[in-house]
Amino acid sequence: MPGDAYRRIARGYRAFIDPANAGLHAVGRRLFPPVTGMRVLDVGCGTGAGLEAYLEAGCRVYGVDTSPAMLGQAHRSLGARAGLRRADAGCLPFPGDTFHLVRAVLTLHEMPPEHRPEVMGEMARVLRGDGRLLLIEHHAGDTRTLRGLAAKALALAVERAAGRAHFRHYRDFLFRGGVAALLAGAGLALERRKLLAHGHLIACLARRGPL
Repeated sequence: MPGDAYRRIARGYRAFIDPANAGLHAVGRRLFPPVTGMRVLDVGCGTGAGLEAYLEAGCRVYGVDTSPAMLGQAHRSLGARAGLRRADAGCLPFPGDTFHLVRAVLTLHEMPPEHRPEVMGEMARVLRGDGRLLLIEHHAGDTRTLRGLAAKALALAVERAAGRAHFRHYRDFLFRGGVAALLAGAGLALERRKLLAHGHLIACLARRGPL
């Protein structure tokens, strides 16, 4: 795996970015509420903040990430209650038909374009037939209003600050059609969606096969 791009910022991410993203995690739980005993996989789990509410609801939770520093934060907060692994999302270390919910929050846009279809295929593979895939990602939103322009400017500033390669992948993700294009390419059917941040973020719930 490549070097750890999050090595120097993992603690700050936990302290500042995770609280800012708490609302996104709450939207995801409303789209597909947790149930006791449900198996949940978080792809690109980072510090594990997105899994905490599932644990509290009695779910069996698992997370994968490529960053040892971020996984270290996740281990500190979740401990042995979560099955955390360092793994490439393009080769998930789980058998097929395992999880009731697979989620990826602000993860896919960070990846090189050639890697995204592999990851989508792997997430679909480990999803149970009656399971759901939850994606929360950037989206081409409204720029006709001041609030829409402000939301877009904030997204651009954050993505630029993450580095040149990160910003290039973000732009490419939107250019290629974002979440909708990835779902179609993986043969997954969109079930529900919710636009956020004046349309510059989107939460999508999908399942296998056509509706």
